[in-house]
Amino acid sequence: MKLFRFSLLLLVGCLSLVSVVAYGGKKTPDRSASAPAAALLGRLNEFVLDGTESCVEIRKGSSAIRPALTAVTNAANYINRIAPGGLAVVWGERFSDPGEEYIATRAPYARSLGRVQVLWRAADWDGMISGSRNRCGWRAAPLLYVGPNQINFQVPMFYYKPFSEEEGDGYAQFSNFEGREYEFIVLQVLRDGVTKVSSNTFRLKINSHAPEFFGNSFFNFPSWEQPAEVAPGQTFVTYLTGLGKISDHEPEGYLPPQPPWTTAYPTVIEYRTVHGIRLLRAPFLFAGRAPGFVGVDQVNFTLPSLPLVSGQGVSIHVCTGSDNADRCSERGVPLIYRTP
Repeated sequence: MKLFRFSLLLLVGCLSLVSVVAYGGKKTPDRSASAPAAALLGRLNEFVLDGTESCVEIRKGSSAIRPALTAVTNAANYINRIAPGGLAVVWGERFSDPGEEYIATRAPYARSLGRVQVLWRAADWDGMISGSRNRCGWRAAPLLYVGPNQINFQVPMFYYKPFSEEEGDGYAQFSNFEGREYEFIVLQVLRDGVTKVSSNTFRLKINSHAPEFFGNSFFNFPSWEQPAEVAPGQTFVTYLTGLGKISDHEPEGYLPPQPPWTTAYPTVIEYRTVHGIRLLRAPFLFAGRAPGFVGVDQVNFTLPSLPLVSGQGVSIHVCTGSDNADRCSERGVPLIYRTP
């Protein structure tokens, strides 16, 4: 399995950004993020150029030359928990020619990269719309990387569905993603202009919040060392994806407009034993978007005293939501606890 390329570069620039968020510094916003691309409505089998609704016809025929989807996961630890605004990966075959790779160099990230797009829509669209319109409702996601077997993208933060139970009849914007099932396809335009649509769709439930840590993303502040041991009173910074949508005005594919962007959703740091038993829940110093990055979240916190003996292991998790209806990172950060 090819390593997710963005994770290799993620923390190189983060080290100079965290103190801005947690300790009151200032950073000039990226002015290129001030004006989203103009909307362009797609037509049947037209290559989709932005995030507006488009129609795609999935025709029967030889699937040997068409892209195929096998999985959709988050980009942090590759499990099937993704949330709006987070980073995710489509896995499969024939997304591009062998050896052909495309990497987005800077934000804002386009919804087309290497003549390829990732489209998604509500999975029950066909059951709500009859006739030719059941081929519509697809929207394109911002892309970071396209290769033969994987595509890295930002999960869209806004979605439209016909006859929404939230807004009544007609097209309405969803505000709650929790437990909703979506389907994904890949659209590719060949050099001769022929459009190929993936031979299958992939269905996945999206959570409103699904925090998961990037690997090797836990740092002691201000030394920026990756600790093997932790002690009460120490301050730490960690990077993750999946805190969920922060604002109704947050543009997809763009840098956070005016950092810091903090989450207002109930969020806590949870400490567990190595056997998964909850020890304590505690607040944080900062939880929100990592400034200067798209789809990357950041949490800063100070370690409290824990009911552990020095030398025992502790697993640190980020949880969002109330105590009886929360979403915690499935994989925590394992460390050794030391008392002063």
